[in-house]
Amino acid sequence: MRIRSPWPDVLQCEGADGGVRGRPKPLVRVMIIREGVGSVEKVTTELRYLISSTLDWKVKKVANGRYEFLAPFKAELDLLIKFTEFQCKRSDLKVSVERSSFASGSFSTLLQT
Repeated sequence: MRIRSPWPDVLQCEGADGGVRGRPKPLVRVMIIREGVGSVEKVTTELRYLISSTLDWKVKKVANGRYEFLAPFKAELDLLIKFTEFQCKRSDLKVSVERSSFASGSFSTLLQT
């Protein structure tokens, strides 16, 4: 059995049958635009600047001024959540980050019904 961990908080175990067990669910967070005009590209750029330039953040616009994203790094995201709001370094946006109580894609499902 090999143990590998592309996500720092959770180990993955590959069994003899090749199946992966313990695969983590990505953390769903929402960036809320407080000032400025947001876009998927601006939110993605800021997340790449603040946390990791190599991750695919899977940013989606879920409502006016709200952008959902997926991430593996709980500690860094919890730090961003502690700030009431902050000025982005790569754009003119003032934003806040919140935990999402929904699973990824739930917003778009709700908007369609």
